[in-house]
Amino acid sequence: MRIVRFVQHKEEPDMNSLIAEKQYQLAKWADIIKSCKICIEQMEI
Repeated sequence: MRIVRFVQHKEEPDMNSLIAEKQYQLAKWADIIKSCKICIEQMEI
């Protein structure tokens, strides 16, 4: 059932799926920024 729903969302995106996509991208960038900060801190030491 989930796969069918997902396909429907792809065809006609609604606000919920667009928001979910944005939140996913923000979470991904947050992870990248966190790992960059850790790298910078390690380089400074």
